[in-house]
Amino acid sequence: MLTLSLARAVYLVLGTAALVLAIGTLSGMTSAGARLDLPPIVGGVALGALLLGAAAFVTSSRPALALFVWFALVVVTVLAVLLVARTFASAADAILYAVVPVAVVLVATARLAVARGEAGIMGTSAVES
Repeated sequence: MLTLSLARAVYLVLGTAALVLAIGTLSGMTSAGARLDLPPIVGGVALGALLLGAAAFVTSSRPALALFVWFALVVVTVLAVLLVARTFASAADAILYAVVPVAVVLVATARLAVARGEAGIMGTSAVES
């Protein structure tokens, strides 16, 4: 149970950070001559919503929320792998800047996937009850 709480905490912190950064980017564009760049803002809000939703609904019995959680876990895994691949492609110290933080996120993702599996792979519908 403690590991599930820690995994949820990781996702809550990352989701909140993504939303705050997206909102901060938007509010920083209020000065004269600022160029509105929507993809990072929309991406940050979407990623933040996915992370917060996955943390909140990981043990839900509703099939739609279970599907949402699985989608969020897949998206986070793909983004984590892409981050490590891009960091290794550059000359940066990949272990320090990508591998360790991504390992923490992937461990949290794995724990949320286990919790989702324990709650029912695709939830339980009212028809089954």
